[in-house]
Amino acid sequence: MFSCSLYTLWIMDFPCGLIKEVVKGYMETGHLGYFLLNDKFIFLHFRFQSCWADEVPKPKPWVLRALHRSLGGRFVLVGGFWKIGNDLSQFVGPLILNQLLLAMQEGGPAQIGYIYAFLIFVGVVLSVLFEAQYLLLLLDWL
Repeated sequence: MFSCSLYTLWIMDFPCGLIKEVVKGYMETGHLGYFLLNDKFIFLHFRFQSCWADEVPKPKPWVLRALHRSLGGRFVLVGGFWKIGNDLSQFVGPLILNQLLLAMQEGGPAQIGYIYAFLIFVGVVLSVLFEAQYLLLLLDWL
């Protein structure tokens, strides 16, 4: 008898169960999305490679232009807005934390510390919302 962890059993049991369902023929149409998702990535990869091959001979090739041509303006512009918002809101947290630590070292009032802590919280919440919108747009597009 084999001795293995619960994690290993779960990791190995899920694919085996999925294969058993496919073999039995009980696979529904909704389950095919798991397999077709890989095909979409392959299609997007080859589409980007062809756009990049068209871009390379130009005097100044741009990756952004190749992305725009392969994925479309909606994904690059709107998705870029959400991704930049996520990055900026993650960048703001350490800056506010630095100001909080400076205020604590200088012996400032406690209210300033509460305001800085609240601003860090708002930055994290905005980061989560921006990232959720970006991933929602990404999954909707794919």
